[in-house]
Amino acid sequence: MTDRRHLAALALIPATAGVFGASVAWAGAHDPMAADAASAAATPVAAPATPDAAQVAQDQQMADLAAQVEAARVRIAELQVVLSTRAADAAALAAQPAGGAAQPASRAAASNPQPAAAAPAPAPAPAPAPPPPVNATTGASG
Repeated sequence: MTDRRHLAALALIPATAGVFGASVAWAGAHDPMAADAASAAATPVAAPATPDAAQVAQDQQMADLAAQVEAARVRIAELQVVLSTRAADAAALAAQPAGGAAQPASRAAASNPQPAAAAPAPAPAPAPAPPPPVNATTGASG
C-alpha cells in the first residue's frame, strides 16, 4: 500500500508542476494592468473647451463652502482663546485664599463681566454607610 502512495505522489508531482507552470504562463500573457495601460494610451482624453454653467455653479458653491469652513475655523480659534482665558481666571480665583485680595483681570473678563462675589462652596457630603454583612450561602457550600 505504501508503494502505491509513493507511485501516485511521483506521478502527481510533475502533473501539478505542469498545471502551475501553465497557469503562470497564462497569467503573464493576460496581464490586466498592461491591457488598461495600452487602452489608456490608445484613447486620448479630450479636455473640455469651456466649462458649462452647471460646472461653474458647482465651483462657486464649493468656493463658498470653503470660505464658510475657514470662517468657522477662525471662530473656533477665537472661542478657544476665550475659554482658556476664563479657565485661567477661574483657576486663579480658586487658588486665592478665602479672604480674596483681588480678582484677576483679563480681556475676556473685562468684555464679559463676572459676578463680584462667588457663592461659597457647599460642604462635602458625608461618607456613605458601609454595606451590611452578607449572610447568604449557596447550596454547594453547605
